[in-house]
Amino acid sequence: MASLKERKQMNEFVRSELERSGYEILPNTLENNWFDGILIRETQVDEPSKFYVACHSFQRPMKDYKELVKRVRENGASTADIFLMNRKMFMRPLTETRGIRKETTNEVRDVNVNLYAEQVPIYKTKPAGSFKGYEWQDVYQMVSLRQLELLVSDANHVSGRINKQLVCYQPKTNRLNEGVRVFNLRNVVLNADGFKEGDRGYDYVESRDSKVYRIADEIKKPENSVLVISKNPMNLLRATSSYKEASFDTESLEKQLS
Repeated sequence: MASLKERKQMNEFVRSELERSGYEILPNTLENNWFDGILIRETQVDEPSKFYVACHSFQRPMKDYKELVKRVRENGASTADIFLMNRKMFMRPLTETRGIRKETTNEVRDVNVNLYAEQVPIYKTKPAGSFKGYEWQDVYQMVSLRQLELLVSDANHVSGRINKQLVCYQPKTNRLNEGVRVFNLRNVVLNADGFKEGDRGYDYVESRDSKVYRIADEIKKPENSVLVISKNPMNLLRATSSYKEASFDTESLEKQLS
């Protein structure tokens, strides 16, 4: 769970980015600000929409989140989501949640970097077991998602986007600057051919898409890009900027939870 200091810093940074992007910050009218949310309104449009940007810094029960979306809708707004990227709660590296088998040896061939800009070993032999067929760099881009992350990313996909997507707040570290990061999420295909008879798990493995593992491809953005919140896929690229740092789709999420 994030500390109070981390939660406060996340909220303040996201708030400043929304203001810089042209949104008006409104007084929060919800009785209980469960999700450290920020209530905002569009400006410079004829019929401005309101949004509640939920800042997810720790895991809450799904029933609480569904109740939040319902209450936000009853208050005439839509819900958007941004996740704290701290590897402990959200965007958890797969290599830190389970072991990855190797074909034969632990001998290192090279080094690369993971999602958190840390050096990681590239072994001479490829991944084995369920991840046979992938390269080590693919494995280091894999994350193990929680139920809420899956719900939000799947909602973006259902809405008509080609890719599932998550928007994350990156706190400042020794290797990374504070900022907003956006990821396309590709399915991970588990491979039963990576097991031989006698291997642990041989009797129940199968080749299929993983339910919770995804490959996170970061969308590189130019400097001074802005946040854009859209209610449907038809207006994701509205306004004048040629590139939008992050687009939150709220309409499809509400349909899934209704």
